[in-house]
Amino acid sequence: MGVVIRQSFWSMLAIYLGIGIGFINAVILMPKFLTPEETGLFRTIASCAMLLQPFVLFGMGHTLVTFFPRVDDKSKGALLSLGLLVILGLNLITAILVWLFSPFIGEFFAENANEVNAFHYLIIAMTLCMSGFTYLETASKINLKTVFPSILREPTHKSLHTIILVSCGIGLIVFKQYLHLQIAIYLVIVIVLLAYNWKKGFLRLVLRPWNYDLKFREILTYSAFTTVGGLGMVTVIQIDQIMVSKYLGLTSNAVYTTAVFMAIVIEIPKRVVTSISTPILSVAYKQDNWPEINKINHQSSVNMFLIASFIFMSILSCLPAIYELMPKGDVYSMGYWIFCIVGITKLTNLAMGMTSEIISISHLYKLIFILVMGLAIVSIGLNIIFIPNMGLEGAALATLISFLIFNLSKGLILYRHWKMNPLALEILKMIPILIACYISSLFIKLPSPILSILFNLLQVAIWYSILVFVIRPSPELINAFKNLVLRAKELLFRRQ
Repeated sequence: MGVVIRQSFWSMLAIYLGIGIGFINAVILMPKFLTPEETGLFRTIASCAMLLQPFVLFGMGHTLVTFFPRVDDKSKGALLSLGLLVILGLNLITAILVWLFSPFIGEFFAENANEVNAFHYLIIAMTLCMSGFTYLETASKINLKTVFPSILREPTHKSLHTIILVSCGIGLIVFKQYLHLQIAIYLVIVIVLLAYNWKKGFLRLVLRPWNYDLKFREILTYSAFTTVGGLGMVTVIQIDQIMVSKYLGLTSNAVYTTAVFMAIVIEIPKRVVTSISTPILSVAYKQDNWPEINKINHQSSVNMFLIASFIFMSILSCLPAIYELMPKGDVYSMGYWIFCIVGITKLTNLAMGMTSEIISISHLYKLIFILVMGLAIVSIGLNIIFIPNMGLEGAALATLISFLIFNLSKGLILYRHWKMNPLALEILKMIPILIACYISSLFIKLPSPILSILFNLLQVAIWYSILVFVIRPSPELINAFKNLVLRAKELLFRRQ
């Protein structure tokens, strides 16, 4: 776990720096410099590009992580080359299909979000850039190097976005140029990451990967099932945003996606831990080391939930004050209950630990991908029913119900086949503290939103100090805190 801890720390630092910049972009700069309709248009384009990612990636991200440790050194370059050829080829096919079906796409958005139909080419370009970065990021990940890609994906990308937002706000560029510059930003970080991987020797490409012993049938079968699972998961994550645009319009999409962005911050611990732990889980599964797998899953579940719930309660207690400070806060404050519902969804996902990753690297990977497709169908159906009848909250509720079903199914699989408890008892002990923390934030109202934010952050910190040091759900976190204090004392005495 030493590699996990070191890489997780620096990756988490980079990612949270990026999240901080992204939070400023989403909560302050975009509402200030863009109209809600423009914000909704940009995010709908991005959602469409994300929805196409499973098609163009063909599961190669998971495939490279799973099979890279299993092939000999001579075949590793062939595996990377195969992934690159597949991704480039499928990007070309997807671009042709978007062009052929553009009338149907236009009809889908025509009623409430017709502005999207002028930018189908941007969806194609963004899809290519996103998939290229994912491929290069995976090349780093399988070599246990996640810090630099995290720096590029989060603080670098978000900082460049800040620059073009401000440029649009002060009149240096118009909104259409702002959209085009999104592609330029992706190209910059893709080129930089390409140079990094090449310099590190991670891209040992070959011209004819089919001449190597790669077990193509096994790889392509795994990739196909991974694609089905990825398509299902991305559909669940993105379809609500796209359907909000279809049924309620771009302004509603801006409100919804802003609230969802705030909730996405909650699950950053899982993104960090997953990027490091998945290759280690893959090796442990190959060695049939189930005690190590169980240990990683348990520690990940408790620590991710503990950190994520702290973030959730901090934002939730401050959310009314945040809306007071936001430009156009009266519009975006309609997203309060969306944040609550989606935030609870994220917490339930994190409580399951590495369950999805464990099943995905096992011989049962086909089963989970079938479950994910079922999840996608349920999610689409619930969105079709809930959004027209319940509005924005209906979209969030559809997501919550879909993921509750999915998580329950994963937990049953884990327990039945490996007798592993998917839910740590320590998590149940945390819930009363979370409820008490939320209730306490409702009673005290301060005249200034800034004072309200500071006070609520303080009371959340107090509640979590009680949680960490009295209930003690995570000895690892306490030990890490003690080591941090010891190092601080050493530095202090050394200076004296």
